[in-house]
Amino acid sequence: MSVQRSQAGVSRRTVIAGAAWAVPAIAVVSNAPAFAASPIVEPELIPGTLCKYPGGSAGNDLKHAYRFRANFTNKSTHTVNVEPLPGASSITFDGDAGRVGRLRFFESDPLTGGELGSFTLEGGETKPFYLVLDNYGNSQDASGTITIAFKVTDNVTGESMTQVFTVRFPKGIIGCDKL
Repeated sequence: MSVQRSQAGVSRRTVIAGAAWAVPAIAVVSNAPAFAASPIVEPELIPGTLCKYPGGSAGNDLKHAYRFRANFTNKSTHTVNVEPLPGASSITFDGDAGRVGRLRFFESDPLTGGELGSFTLEGGETKPFYLVLDNYGNSQDASGTITIAFKVTDNVTGESMTQVFTVRFPKGIIGCDKL
């Protein structure tokens, strides 16, 4: 005679399997599992380029804004389109709640124009861009974190994903007019 025992609850194997899928979803959200395996476009902050436009001092509709330059590298072999996600980028000052604002991409200095609604990268290509986060209601002199979110679409397959990039910044960011 054999006795079967059943276990109530969730097994360790189920918990581990769930954790493996839950963690990557924070950084990358995709319409297709193969596309979600790793980020397709990788931004890298160019050191010494983070600065701020306090108040309405900058013109070109920049108010309470932070600017930095980043190299964007397309790690795939396909051409991709990159576009900011409205309302998904934020600034969190240490000791303060996060503030949602607007992410904008520029090809050249934001004060002289060159704004892009989106941009295209060929397979394997790296390009530098200015990123501006504005309309935050404050450009205080405090340390914190900038989080940008953008959508990447593979122009060959049509698959898309959301990618999130975080930059930590120190207190004492200088005005962009001083760079």
